[in-house]
Amino acid sequence: MKHITATDFYNYTKCKFRVFMDKNADPNTQDKVNYFLELLWKNGQAHEEKAVEYFKTQSGCDFVEVASGNVEDEESLKKAARETFLYMKNGVHYIYQGVLIREGVNSLFAREPMLVGRPDILMRVDGNSPFGKYTYVPVDIKAGKGKDETDYGERLSPSYTAQLNFYALLLEDVLKHAVKEGFIFNVHNQFVKYPLSTNDPKFKDVLEEMKKMIAGDACGREQVISSTCGMCQWQSTCLKKAQETNDLSLLFYLGEKMKFGLYEVEIKNMEELAQADIAKLLLKVQRAKRAGFFYPSVTDELIKSLVTRAQLYLQEKSEDEHEVFIIRKTPDFPKVPKEIHYDIEDDPMGETVYMHGFWIIEEGKKPYYYAIVATRDKTEEEISRELWSFFAANEGVPIYHYSGHEKTTCRKLMDKYKLSSDVFDRVFGKGGTAIDLYDWVVANTDWPLTSYGLKAICKYTGFKWSAEDAGGANSISWYYEYLDGKDEMMEKILTYNKEDCMATAHMKEWLEEHA
Repeated sequence: MKHITATDFYNYTKCKFRVFMDKNADPNTQDKVNYFLELLWKNGQAHEEKAVEYFKTQSGCDFVEVASGNVEDEESLKKAARETFLYMKNGVHYIYQGVLIREGVNSLFAREPMLVGRPDILMRVDGNSPFGKYTYVPVDIKAGKGKDETDYGERLSPSYTAQLNFYALLLEDVLKHAVKEGFIFNVHNQFVKYPLSTNDPKFKDVLEEMKKMIAGDACGREQVISSTCGMCQWQSTCLKKAQETNDLSLLFYLGEKMKFGLYEVEIKNMEELAQADIAKLLLKVQRAKRAGFFYPSVTDELIKSLVTRAQLYLQEKSEDEHEVFIIRKTPDFPKVPKEIHYDIEDDPMGETVYMHGFWIIEEGKKPYYYAIVATRDKTEEEISRELWSFFAANEGVPIYHYSGHEKTTCRKLMDKYKLSSDVFDRVFGKGGTAIDLYDWVVANTDWPLTSYGLKAICKYTGFKWSAEDAGGANSISWYYEYLDGKDEMMEKILTYNKEDCMATAHMKEWLEEHA
């Protein structure tokens, strides 16, 4: 019998169709786990082992681990749940890998799936419960800050909220009272509090939808191709289906809400979007927006761009040729004797920046590469200060980068190490010398591509990376191998970063030549 777990709730927040695939598709058709996901698992396991030691060594507190048994076998799960209950009854402070279950209700026609939760820690806190003057809250161990990073700062993660809420639901069956908070134990050994509510109507709706998915009902969900697909083992399966059907989500900036919004206005695929009467479509979209089928921020210009992108996609597909694109504006990049193209290498989960790379183009000189690197003997703080000196030494020089990652990361480094805000502002502030090519590309071009990322567009326009496995995830893996003693990995990282910097220069020059 298939179960509903906290992992299902986590995955649902990333991709609703993922849950249906996990419960119904042939697991033999899954992709191999990618390098980055393996690295996340490895880092997560390493942090969890350290966290367990933290809980074990808390003065005056006892710690127990519940035997895992066969997680697919219901009798094993029931046995582990009874063991967990006894530990709670005995007032154990920290219960590691406890099991919480809710057995499915049998009906005349079917049996509901069992709900199975395994919070990393059930933590005893003051309160009242059937056990006495104490109660329990769920804690999950995460190898990050315990919050999501956004363009507007940090926020509590919807994915973690969903997981903790699921644990709370099962815990309430035992405690006989509402569980109103849970915690993420983060990479800094800090508890990040999450408010919880199992009475949230959306949470209840998701649970009911999952029950139907286990029974084979997709509930109208379909594949939606997006940046999160790279973390999913169903990526190839969904991408193949999307390409066969000319799925709308193959277009850049066309996510789930936009896709099903277009369904509401009778646009079901790429062909229908490409052939749509713009004026009529805009009227239909405005009506559908008022009914909640599109984000309020969706503009007429975006809808027009999506029609154009659909036309380009079908054109390229039919002609089987590259460089089908539209540039709506001539670039007015600075005409100066020197320019710099900048790219960062970092591990966002480990919160470590280990390289700042630059491709420097200077009049009268051959272009050259320069890198500031955190080696085994040089810290992040040291290279951050070197970076600030580099910025100061190149005051007034245009610094091109692709996406807001460089700006966001440099601001964090400034705050972390108390670096000069004047230097930061001269580069990234209003009127600063930094130029984000991604912003320019999104605002002024259209392509038949799902992603407008640097690699997607540069490969499309002819730029090649020398390493077949070039990518940010592999760069992180190579860096940790270097720290473990493999000196040759540093050369791979330098080459990869250099080529990313060169790709940014290629993008800038290509736009100027083809406008």
